[in-house]
Amino acid sequence: MRPGADECRKRRDRGFTVIEVMMVMGIVVILAAIAIPLYANALRQSHTNALVLEVKHLYDAMMQYHADMGFFPSEDSFDAETLAPLSTQGYFNGAGSFLEKLTGEEVLIYLAPDVDGADQHFILVTQSKADPSIIVVAVHTNIIEETDGWVDGVYVITADELAGAADDLGGGDDGGGSGGRGDGPPIDTGGGPTILGTN
Repeated sequence: MRPGADECRKRRDRGFTVIEVMMVMGIVVILAAIAIPLYANALRQSHTNALVLEVKHLYDAMMQYHADMGFFPSEDSFDAETLAPLSTQGYFNGAGSFLEKLTGEEVLIYLAPDVDGADQHFILVTQSKADPSIIVVAVHTNIIEETDGWVDGVYVITADELAGAADDLGGGDDGGGSGGRGDGPPIDTGGGPTILGTN
């Protein structure tokens, strides 16, 4: 037998030392510290992408409704809990499954201000039930302050931007907004919210 073979066999029979176990645990902790935030980020991004896609379909339905009718649904005729008249007139199918993904299972805010004629603009705000920090807006208007001209499309915005926009539109503390002005402009088309090609 080789010298030292008995010593190796004894060591193998004994198991792992405390230092070896601690080293393995340290490696596992380091890998977890890297993987968990990456997973959380990927999960948030997937929730965002799913809601953006759904809101993009709703935006398209709004634009088709306007093309057919000559106006957007009025604030009185739009039902935030069923998406009528879009869902009842065939413009937006699958309203139930879409609404299940939203906080309160309804559209958070719908505005159709009478600017340039009745119901020629709209602002529609949704919030993800899975992650309430995800706010997706479909908008077709030029009345938002601090923007140059029209804001048209689907945007991902922050809660501060939503609060600022609500204040700009006269929401203030009377239920239309959170009461405080956000740190930045309400909708910043140059690097603030993510603009998704809807033009």
